[in-house]
Amino acid sequence: MREADVRTGLSLMRAVLCTVEQCKTKVSSGHGVDSLHVGHIGDLGLEVWHFEPDEEEHAGIIGLPRYYEKDSWSLAEVERVEELAGRLASQARAVLRTRWRTE
Repeated sequence: MREADVRTGLSLMRAVLCTVEQCKTKVSSGHGVDSLHVGHIGDLGLEVWHFEPDEEEHAGIIGLPRYYEKDSWSLAEVERVEELAGRLASQARAVLRTRWRTE
């Protein structure tokens, strides 16, 4: 895996090792918690990567287009991003729908 992908993957928590309440303490703010099945993510041509050995519950989705480069995307890339976003959203299962912010 390329180092650039590791740094820019979409961060997530592994549900088998992290409860919803623990997940909320790992990020400073959020709008909810969803569940995604790793196998379904792979079906989209994306990869789930496990981060540091001392952070077993932390992982990332690799292969998503970089949002900060969106101004230079072609129409085909925009369509691909919208397709991926829609498919990820349709696979996600809402676990918590509460907004939080830690100070």
